[in-house]
Amino acid sequence: MGFTNDQTSNITGTYPSLVWAGGGISLATTKANLKSMVQQAQSARARATLLSPPPIRYEPYLTQSAAYLAMLLEIVAETGCEYMDVYTRVNALSSGGQDALYIPTDLLGHWSGVGHGFCAEMCAEAGNENCFAPF
Repeated sequence: MGFTNDQTSNITGTYPSLVWAGGGISLATTKANLKSMVQQAQSARARATLLSPPPIRYEPYLTQSAAYLAMLLEIVAETGCEYMDVYTRVNALSSGGQDALYIPTDLLGHWSGVGHGFCAEMCAEAGNENCFAPF
């Protein structure tokens, strides 16, 4: 599951007064790092699966999300690894359904046990139950 922390390295301020500033970890660096991890896993004959991260509560400030999501698809095309689109699946839920996935007191949007379970179930539905193991 990759890129949320890299993307958020490009915003400044504190929630809810966040501004996209750039200057953090670049999209190119994020892509190179994720692609290298996939290739290392594949070299070890492991089943590599990229998961898009879920949307986070300060999503409106992450103006580059579409570019990061497209980057994951580029890696999939270049390496042949599997892909699970958690981002779109969570966005399809009602507001209440989405809220249930996150730690209620965490304004940044980290997942609760329910969120981790949601992702694990999604992976199992795709026949990849070992892809995401909840804590």
